[in-house]
Amino acid sequence: MANRLATHRAKPVLVRLSRNGRSGTTVAVMGGDRNNRLHADPHADRLSENFQEVSVFCLFRLCKFFLTWEYFNMAHISKTSAGTWRAEVRSVRLGHKPVRKVRTFDTKREAQAWADAVDESLKQIRKNGRIMPTAITLAQAIRLWREETRQHLERCMKARPDEPKYQSLYQRFIKDKSRAKLWSEGPFGNVALRDIGQLEVEAFIDDRREEDRADSTIANDLNLLSRLFKHAAATTSTYLAPGWHWQIDDPVGPATAARKIGQSRQRDRRLGQGELGALDTLLQAIAKAQSDAPEATRDHVIVSCNDKPVQVPPHDSLRYIHVAFLLAIECALRRGKLFSVAWGWVNFEPEREHLLIPVKYLGPINKGVPAYLPLSPRAVEILRDLKVQADREGRGGPDDPVFGTLVADRAYRLLKTACDALEIRDFTWHDLRHEACSRLAEKGWTLPEIQAISGHKTLQSLQRYIHISKHAIHAKFRETAPQTPTLSPDLARQLLAQLSALAAQTSQDVNNLVNPDISAMPSNQP
Repeated sequence: MANRLATHRAKPVLVRLSRNGRSGTTVAVMGGDRNNRLHADPHADRLSENFQEVSVFCLFRLCKFFLTWEYFNMAHISKTSAGTWRAEVRSVRLGHKPVRKVRTFDTKREAQAWADAVDESLKQIRKNGRIMPTAITLAQAIRLWREETRQHLERCMKARPDEPKYQSLYQRFIKDKSRAKLWSEGPFGNVALRDIGQLEVEAFIDDRREEDRADSTIANDLNLLSRLFKHAAATTSTYLAPGWHWQIDDPVGPATAARKIGQSRQRDRRLGQGELGALDTLLQAIAKAQSDAPEATRDHVIVSCNDKPVQVPPHDSLRYIHVAFLLAIECALRRGKLFSVAWGWVNFEPEREHLLIPVKYLGPINKGVPAYLPLSPRAVEILRDLKVQADREGRGGPDDPVFGTLVADRAYRLLKTACDALEIRDFTWHDLRHEACSRLAEKGWTLPEIQAISGHKTLQSLQRYIHISKHAIHAKFRETAPQTPTLSPDLARQLLAQLSALAAQTSQDVNNLVNPDISAMPSNQP
């Protein structure tokens, strides 16, 4: 054994770096002689230099890996206790939020196909430079989106004040406040935006239908969510704020198609004579109660309705609810546009009284209003009284609103409170527009003439707002029916006496013909 060890120690071992031709790796071989000293090798002077090259090369590859590494769990598929298959895909990248997608399928093949599709989609996202959605919730995303939109529109309106598109978008931004609150405070407010898919949107549609909401209302709610997803994906128009460039799909379209969201049923709700009179009386009482008593002396405006008290929180806007109700029936304006009217729009020129609406307030094509809106005599009378009151209070300037502090949403709630107190069912402020168009039709106006007042884009859409009452139809029948001549009692008695005398004379003549008087006949003498 000692001899073998001595022989082994006597064998020199060189130290050098060599390249493995098959694997392409660098191998370092070191050894020594029997005195444990390194042999002087021609390549030994290159040991330090080559070792440094290998170290730098490895360090470079290691840094590149940590800077660009990306891990995909391409098919972590497991069987659940219910017998279904659960597919989970994870994507982790340095500097990015981790992505985790999970879905359950009936078969393993479906789960594997979905996992492969998601994996390919994630790779494409990285290639295109898209950003994966963070864990931001729906409520947080809506709040961030609305803040960016507000700043963008205010900046654009200041730079280009004559551009009507920005004014229209800002009006829509204000109008969307209630719907943004609906989504933020709803059941999906705390759900991550990336986790809201078609099934969640379909559940929202089902819940709204259970609340007896019309399809048009549900469609408007979904429109806001769809615009949020488009902003997240940066597919918005040039007039809106820049998007976030997220890789996210809009689930509203597939959910709308699956649940068959269409146009709402045509409403034909009109106020009866009793309902119209009761609403007019109650709203007038509310306005009078607000005007008579100082606001600081009471907690509620209390009026009597059907021997029951109706309480309304005091506010200066209550003074205008009655006249706004009457003017809505006269001019057929939409609620938002009606409460935007300023005194500078009103022209009291005799026999040409009208509203001249500025271009920036005309609105989109499908929701527009005529720039020149003629006013009825009743509307002119209402506006003249309001103008006198406004001038007396010092708020009759061109930019001052006609209805003071009364805004559209508050008017909607006040009318609903009045309808609930009077037990008037299924009537909203928008039905006043139906009432206005129907009244013009009952007066004999043609559809193009009504369209010039209502501002409907097509006659087909206008026909949905015209509902002729049964009383008007019966009255039309009576007007167009052929007139039957009638006789006065005196004339009838005279005609009857003449007919009786004629009948008596005729009877006498017939009797004379049948029984002639021979003695009265002349004799023939030869």
